[in-house]
Amino acid sequence: MVLAINKRVLYKNTLSGKNPAPVCVPVPRVPSIKLCAVFSNVYFTGRNLHMCIDMEGRWKETSVFKMSYDCIRIGANGVVMLKPEDGGGLPHGTFFTGDEEEDYDNVEEEEDDV
Repeated sequence: MVLAINKRVLYKNTLSGKNPAPVCVPVPRVPSIKLCAVFSNVYFTGRNLHMCIDMEGRWKETSVFKMSYDCIRIGANGVVMLKPEDGGGLPHGTFFTGDEEEDYDNVEEEEDDV
């Protein structure tokens, strides 16, 4: 994950886990204040990524404010904003398990007699 403004990289890191550590960047010209994105409830719903996002302002190590946003689902089914209680937001039966057979036509090659 890379956070950049005007092609200047402010933050570069990797995220992992269901509830990863917050991603914090310093506020320009006020280095003691950081703006943090807190990701929670991160999981895959079929071929879609689901995550909930909160923003937090920190002064030194003290939380100054917290703002909770809805969840987001990004992937094969598009981009959708969801309430946290909606889960993945997809109706049952639309999950991709990988067990389905692929739908394709068999093509038999014919030998040309010359």
